[in-house]
Amino acid sequence: MASRGGVAGSAWGVSGDAWEVVATAPLRVHIVGCGRWSMSDDRAGLIIAERLQNACADLGAIVASEDPVDALTDPAIAQTDLLIVVDASPATDSHPIGTFQRIDYRARREAIGKNRRGDTHTLSVETALELAEALGLLPPRVWIYVIFGTDFERGLALSDRVAAGVDGLVKRIEHDLRELTAACPCTS
Repeated sequence: MASRGGVAGSAWGVSGDAWEVVATAPLRVHIVGCGRWSMSDDRAGLIIAERLQNACADLGAIVASEDPVDALTDPAIAQTDLLIVVDASPATDSHPIGTFQRIDYRARREAIGKNRRGDTHTLSVETALELAEALGLLPPRVWIYVIFGTDFERGLALSDRVAAGVDGLVKRIEHDLRELTAACPCTS
């Protein structure tokens, strides 16, 4: 009987005299874009989730949510191989406006708190991840993409540099997913 292997969507099985990776299922991804539609640059995570709908919908669920606790404690997440969370955070000297970074939550959990703005929304993303972990809902891989902004006041438009960064981050997430699925022998 095959057991779950180290590559998402694969299992180890016997073929002839050797163990090899045997395709069992496609990579399952859950993407959550966080933010608030009415708060200028904070909209970026929501917009990115919407833009990923076409390119990544076949990999799993994509959600744009103003309630990260609800979105990140969805029991369906436990059935996935990868959770991607996209959110905005204030720019700093080391993270200029419109730039972004990917944080591997499993490897660098402490980096999430460093991006905190001090409001309840950011606290909710961090708290929701901790709660999902405590409930056993987090998949083996959790990637947090942070885009750095400057305007978190009421407004319905992204700042120009964040708007330009959104396009780059969408491409980066698509690239990272293509790279991951290429490494997974069960996907095409």
